Amino acid sequence: MPHGCEALASAACRNRSSLKAIAALGAATSAALVAQVGAANAKSQPPMTHCKRGCSSIFHFSFTNKIKLSCRGAQATAIACEAAAPGGSKETLVTNWGNPEKAAKLQKEYAKKDVVASRRELLALLRVQEGEKVLDVGCGPGFLLHDLASVVGKNGQAVGIDPSEAMCDMATQRVSTLNQADVRQGEADILPFPDDTFDAIIYSQVLLYVKDVSWALQEARRVLRPGGRIVVLDTDWNSLIVNTKNRELFQRIFIACTSTFVHAHLPPLLPGMFSQCGMSIAEMRTVPMIAADANPDGENEAFMGNWAFSVVPQKARDYGIAEADTQMWIKEQTQLCKEGAFFACLHRFLFLAYKPGA
Repeated sequence: MPHGCEALASAACRNRSSLKAIAALGAATSAALVAQVGAANAKSQPPMTHCKRGCSSIFHFSFTNKIKLSCRGAQATAIACEAAAPGGSKETLVTNWGNPEKAAKLQKEYAKKDVVASRRELLALLRVQEGEKVLDVGCGPGFLLHDLASVVGKNGQAVGIDPSEAMCDMATQRVSTLNQADVRQGEADILPFPDDTFDAIIYSQVLLYVKDVSWALQEARRVLRPGGRIVVLDTDWNSLIVNTKNRELFQRIFIACTSTFVHAHLPPLLPGMFSQCGMSIAEMRTVPMIAADANPDGENEAFMGNWAFSVVPQKARDYGIAEADTQMWIKEQTQLCKEGAFFACLHRFLFLAYKPGA
């Protein structure tokens, strides 16, 4: 292994675009590394090898030709090379939160009463203390970051990272009066922090957009202090319940809506992922997003009312569902509202896990 792995990884963390350069490293060294791990692939185990310099770098190989470099000496993690799985992968319409218009819409969603209630549930489970150092991964427009900074106080620190410049701008403005709050542009799978930095890490409605959740959790474990904790809040869209007689149309709408996530059904997998990265779950909760009324013609205070009359039509059109079918959905749900029979519910799930240690 070339001795420059630390420099390459560190540079990649400073500038994600440099990951393209690291792909060349993966191509140049892969033959020698595969020779070292021998027949491990045949045993369906992810083979790995360490940097010969002794800097704790680990190269992981998987059947999707993904090479990941975790260089602890440089306090950096880089995705060196990523190729499509054999046979290709299904395309999705994953939401681009870098779009300022979409970011602004999300900011309005975060102010809705049941979304505010879910943040309270998260904070209650996290039990943040004054003076702690906490990280909000995927901080979005900064609502939760503001709450965290207010709790940790002047002797603590609340750091938020988000890949979207638009989100970072909104978060920065929201916490501008709190000196203990800091906002940086960054991604969940490359946390730009040294080992053992934070007392607590939060992922609120974030991991469903992250391609490699297991890797992101490993990164979180790395930057957590021994005994530190992680709280994950995420949605399982299989928990969606809606009052509708047109089940066939609803199934197509369901597919359209879940196409905008990388992982629409993540919560059942999280216990195993935590276990694999050496963390234990201490507590789990569920947070229902539920509405028994809605406003078909204007703003909806409830998350699910907005979903039925604003989100569904937009996602249906983006996915290519016929306009006549979209209007059929709106007509049915509007009539249910008039009859006092509207109902929609979706469950979010909270997980609290600890890193072993003090």
